[in-house]
This record gives sequence, C-alpha cells and structure tokens, in this order.
Amino acid sequence: MAQRITAPHTPERRSAPDTYLVECYVPGIERTEVVAAAQRVRDASTLTLKAGSGVEYVATLLMPSDEVVFHLFRSSSADAVRDTCIRAELSFDRVLPSEFMPAPAGDQQ
Repeated sequence: MAQRITAPHTPERRSAPDTYLVECYVPGIERTEVVAAAQRVRDASTLTLKAGSGVEYVATLLMPSDEVVFHLFRSSSADAVRDTCIRAELSFDRVLPSEFMPAPAGDQQ
C-alpha cells in the first residue's frame, strides 16, 4: 500500500486561493497556437483580477507528443477559472483542482 506523504507547512504555502489545472486536448497543436492561447488566457485573467474575480494565470505547459496543453491558475473558484477560459475563447476539456508543489528549498540545482 502506498504511503501518503504530506509536505510540512511552510510560510510560502498558501491555503487559499486554490490552484486549478485546465486541460486542453488539441490534436495537431503547434507551439505558436499555444503561445497565442496563453496570451489570450493571460489577458482574460488580468481582466478578472481587475474586476475582483481573482483568477490569476500562472503558467502553460505544452506536451506536444500527447497533443495536450495544461494551463495553471490560482483562484478561489473553479467556475471563475472556467469563465476566464471561455472569455479567452480557449477550447478545454476540463478544469481540475490541483496543488502546486514547488521544489523544496535546497533541492534546486
């Protein structure tokens, strides 16, 4: 049976807002398309931050061999992330709650 490992509480760790991963399956996706989509998502999230909805764009990850793009957000609501993606005209499959886990201090090389 696998043992569940929990990270120790550190000052950098935040309990809210939550982190969400937006999964996009896009056959034949090209890097230039991902860059354009990431810019639209960034712009839409900036508008939501200004409006007080609190959706912060964090990063985009392209996995070309799997034809998958992941967009990472911080927000207090999956619905707000979903609305931001719709506003950005992003074609996505699902919005998943997730936990961002940066490398522990001292493990960076």
